[in-house]
Amino acid sequence: MGRVAVIGAGVIGVSSAYLLARAGHDVTLVDAAGEPGTGASAGNAAQLSWAYGDAMASPALLKHLPAIAMGRDPAFRIHWQLDRDFLRWGLKFIANTPFRRWWNNTQDILRLAEQSRYELAILLKETDVEFDYRVAGKLHLYADRQSFAAAHSSVVRKNALGFEQRLLTRMEAENIEPALAAYQGEIAGAVYTPDDALGDAAEFCRQLTAWMIGRGQVSTLFGRRVSSFVQTGGGADRVEVRGSRRASRRRRRCRRRTADPFPRVRSARGPGHTLRQRLLAHHSKIRPCTKCQPDRRQAKACLCGNRRPFSCCRTGRHRASRSRF
Repeated sequence: MGRVAVIGAGVIGVSSAYLLARAGHDVTLVDAAGEPGTGASAGNAAQLSWAYGDAMASPALLKHLPAIAMGRDPAFRIHWQLDRDFLRWGLKFIANTPFRRWWNNTQDILRLAEQSRYELAILLKETDVEFDYRVAGKLHLYADRQSFAAAHSSVVRKNALGFEQRLLTRMEAENIEPALAAYQGEIAGAVYTPDDALGDAAEFCRQLTAWMIGRGQVSTLFGRRVSSFVQTGGGADRVEVRGSRRASRRRRRCRRRTADPFPRVRSARGPGHTLRQRLLAHHSKIRPCTKCQPDRRQAKACLCGNRRPFSCCRTGRHRASRSRF
C-alpha cells in the first residue's frame, strides 16, 4: 500500500481518510484550519437523508432556471464566473435535466447513499465515536397541493427501490411531530421517511479524527495550506504545504514549505479552494448553490419544506438547523 494525502478535513475528507487507512494505506490528512470539521461540516443541517439523493439537474428545476440565474429563488445561489470550467459545468448541468438522465443520475446517487449507510453502520461498530447520531425520521412538508401531488410519483419510484416513504396528511404529520401543531403556515401534505437519521457532522469529524490518531492510523497537517502540487508524469507525486495565516501563533513559527511525496492525492476541499484545475488534472470544483435561513424552532424529527426552504432538526447537544418558520 502507498502513501495518500487527503486534502480537507470535513466529513468527506475524514471519512475518506478512515476508509483508506482501513484498507492499509499510509494516510496524511491536510487542512488549512487548526482542527477538523470547521467548514461546511460545521454549518450543515445535521441530516442524514439517505432517501433524498435526487439529482439536482431535473425537469422540475429546469423551469426555475431563469429565476435562479437572476437570484430570485431563495433556495439557490449561484456565483457567476467568467471561466471555461464554469461554462462547461453549466452546459452539462442543463444537458442532464431531461427525465431519463435525471432518473438515471438519481438512482446512481441513491445506490451510493445506501452504500454510505452501510459503511456508516460498520464505522459505528468499529469505533467509539459519539456525534449525537440517531434515527429520527424525516418529514418533508409541502405548502400547496400541486407540489404535494407531484411528490407522489417520486415516492412510488423510491419505494420500488427499497426506500420506505409514506404520503401523509397534515394531521398524520402532526401525530408524528407534535411541534407542527404550532406552525401557522399551510401544509397540504408531507412525505415521511422513517429511516432517515441525524448527527452532528462537525463532531463526527473531530471524534473520528481523534480516534484514528489515537490508533496511529493517520497523521495530520492542520493549520497548513496546500500551495501547489508537484507532478512528474501523469499524476501528483508531491504536495507542497505551508503554514496558514489563520493558524495559532505556535504554528506560525513553522512557515517553511515542505514537499512530501504522495503517490495518490484525494481532494475534499469543497468550494473555497484556489488551486487551478491545471495543477491536478482529475480535480474538479464543487459549486454549491444552496441557501438557508436561521432557525427559530426545535423539533424531535427532521423537518424540511419546499416553498420557503428550511431544514430543522435537533441533536443531543446542539441544534443544527436552517429554517424560515
